[in-house]
Amino acid sequence: MKLSVRPLEPEDFDECWAISTLREKFPTEDACRVRAAWAYLLPRDEMFGAVVADVSGGGRRPLAFGAVVFVTDEWMAEVRSCPKPFALTQLMLGAGKPDSSILNQRQIGLYNAQGGLNVAVVHRGEFARKPPVGARWEEFFLSPDSQEFSRTVERIVWAFQEVNRGFHLREMICEGYGPFDLQWGLSGGNWKLRSDYAEYYSRSAECFPSEQEHPYLFGATKDETTVNSALWFMFQASPPVLGFSARQKQVFLQAVRGYSNESIAARLAISEESVHNCFRMGYDKVRGHPVLGAELQDEAQTETGKDRSRKRDRFVELLRTHPEELRPWSTKPVLRRMDIPVFSASTG
Repeated sequence: MKLSVRPLEPEDFDECWAISTLREKFPTEDACRVRAAWAYLLPRDEMFGAVVADVSGGGRRPLAFGAVVFVTDEWMAEVRSCPKPFALTQLMLGAGKPDSSILNQRQIGLYNAQGGLNVAVVHRGEFARKPPVGARWEEFFLSPDSQEFSRTVERIVWAFQEVNRGFHLREMICEGYGPFDLQWGLSGGNWKLRSDYAEYYSRSAECFPSEQEHPYLFGATKDETTVNSALWFMFQASPPVLGFSARQKQVFLQAVRGYSNESIAARLAISEESVHNCFRMGYDKVRGHPVLGAELQDEAQTETGKDRSRKRDRFVELLRTHPEELRPWSTKPVLRRMDIPVFSASTG
């Protein structure tokens, strides 16, 4: 089996929903609303996600996927004060509404520059086998049956890092279901258990879920993660220094995702000449930087197609290693951010 990682697209919804952790927890009408949220958020770069696919034999079968949004301080504070199961999914169902707590592009830039972003993992799923009901997680983890699942999880964790790398992150939050997710989430020394919703279900005993379906709320901050772990590295970010325009960031982000100039023009509904102009201005900004410019200064200023392609490849690779340059970043107007405390009931 050959695995690949690609950006999450609106057209991936049907195949990803089929392996979603939420597929059997919500009725058909809610699935339609989640689809509408994907269609609204993904093209606006207000939801970020990745798909791990099996490309053996030329296929694209999704084996795992994940999607994140950035949320307001007020929403995080509400979740802290009264955590409710499936709050992250309910958040998705409000996408596009005037009172939505999901940040838009402008707000993402403001939060990113002024204190950091609150990350909510709103949607995920895995296709590979999980432990049978009643099996011990430790035994399954050591068994041959877990190898495919482990490979898939490693890829989706790497993709999760890539999706969020370069953002100034403040805190992450996600939800898991059942003992397997609980053990997996806590095994790496990164995620911390925020709530098992015991207080919520004590008031709604008739709704108490089975052990296999029990939801758990997880979270992570830089101070809580193990140094040099996957999540710890995600909290390491620097401000951008090149000052690309919003349009240039759009173009370069598509290039980093692997799209050609022709495809970028079609996806952004602009001319190829506009795409070329963005790259020319981008080259000039990089060459003018005393540090980053050194990575391009040995490029010959020739006009052959091969040399232009090579220069573009090197430029895109430079941006891939400095993702902060493509992230929304705005210092005006100044925001008044909430000082959100860590969950008082956190356990590890």
